[in-house]
Amino acid sequence: MKKMNVFSVRELRNHSARFMKGAENGQISIITKRGKPTVMAVPFGEQALKELRSVGYRLSDSLCEELVRLAGESPKK
Repeated sequence: MKKMNVFSVRELRNHSARFMKGAENGQISIITKRGKPTVMAVPFGEQALKELRSVGYRLSDSLCEELVRLAGESPKK
């Protein structure tokens, strides 16, 4: 497993290009606010879609459909 990047909200604002480059390379990142983890950013791609479909029953159908729509694919049930 790759080491996760950790960014504060301020670092994310000031270094968003570094954040995006990491995401494009499959890097998971944690965003902190006042030193506490607030968000885990997971790169979105084909693997993420497969995993979302496999756990889709736990997510609302509308959320799954919206994520698939944003990815430019047709929903698979």
